[in-house]
Amino acid sequence: MINYTTGDWMWRYLLKPQGSVLGKALCVALPSSFLALALVLLEVPLKGVREIFGIVHGTTILWAVVSGPLIILVGFRTSQAWGRFWEGTSLLHAMRG
Repeated sequence: MINYTTGDWMWRYLLKPQGSVLGKALCVALPSSFLALALVLLEVPLKGVREIFGIVHGTTILWAVVSGPLIILVGFRTSQAWGRFWEGTSLLHAMRG
């Protein structure tokens, strides 16, 4: 039986600065998660401010405004991905004969 040593190649590969998307992803994910955490923690203290501006029951409208374009965007990108997949599959089939 062959004994393989995994070592730490995975971490070095994931954290390498050149060609990695981890840093770019963290630049978007961390501020967004901190903003979401702040909004959750400040929900009760900001209740009076929401009542002043009349946004007491506005979460359903806000949810629709945010989720509508997001659903369209995800659907469009999924459609593009499926198109690329099937194009690649048909080209591979044509190459093999």
